[in-house]
Amino acid sequence: RGIINLNAPGVQLLRQAGLLDAILAEHHVAKKATFWDARMRREILTYDMGAEGRRYGLPDHMITCERRRLLQQFRGAATAAGARLHLGAKVTGVSQSVSAYGIPTKNGAGDLLRAHGYRHR
Repeated sequence: RGIINLNAPGVQLLRQAGLLDAILAEHHVAKKATFWDARMRREILTYDMGAEGRRYGLPDHMITCERRRLLQQFRGAATAAGARLHLGAKVTGVSQSVSAYGIPTKNGAGDLLRAHGYRHR
């Protein structure tokens, strides 16, 4: 178990990918992040994501997600979009072309990854 915090650019990518509503339905929105010392006794900094979001044209929040469930949601969205996932292979290198990455694995399979780029404003 664990958590993953998706900051404003990550929230924007989820919106562009059409996944934001499903993620928000199961995880928590945070508009501020507070950083503490190692003993959790003294506040070091509170970060206002609303102010920074307005400054950079990004969403005004981050999403705190339960790691296992978030990865299940990503896997479900990827397979629904036609991705075939092959887990457990050891990657031995990466090659890049204009539209794809070649990912050779230990067993010699030449898996291929194609991804549409996302840009934030």
